[in-house]
Amino acid sequence: MKKSSAKTATTWPYPVSKQFYKKLLQKAELIFRDIGQGPQWVSALIPFIERYFDDRERPSPQADLSIRIVFASLRPDIDRAIERSAKARQRAIEHRKRKNITDKKENTGKQQPKTLTDAMTLSPPGSLGKQPMPQSAIQTFSDLTVLASKLNHRLRSKSIHTF
Repeated sequence: MKKSSAKTATTWPYPVSKQFYKKLLQKAELIFRDIGQGPQWVSALIPFIERYFDDRERPSPQADLSIRIVFASLRPDIDRAIERSAKARQRAIEHRKRKNITDKKENTGKQQPKTLTDAMTLSPPGSLGKQPMPQSAIQTFSDLTVLASKLNHRLRSKSIHTF
């Protein structure tokens, strides 16, 4: 199963995959060649395909006969791809919802340690050093270390000896 890549600033505007769209245009080119038209007709067909994606609007009877023939031959594939993509998007939404619910259930009821002492007391007996320390405890420990260092520096600067 492929992992989706990070989203870019521009999103794909069509209700079908890029792969399907590319294959659709290749198929249109083959059909145009088969009916005796050149591959340049594909560029004339694209606005009709995009309009169908947006509004399910078919080419009007005034459109060129070649456009209407090729569009009619591609429309069942387009309809199946739109339906398949919509189902895939719905499954992805449901999967994300289930994952979020699972993540929330796992985090519910768990105490997050606020200090190093809390981290040590919240750890099961015998687990210290075996499990990674929670991030909040590490941050607290770092803060305490910095604070102790500053305090030590102040005490030394006032000629007070520390242990």
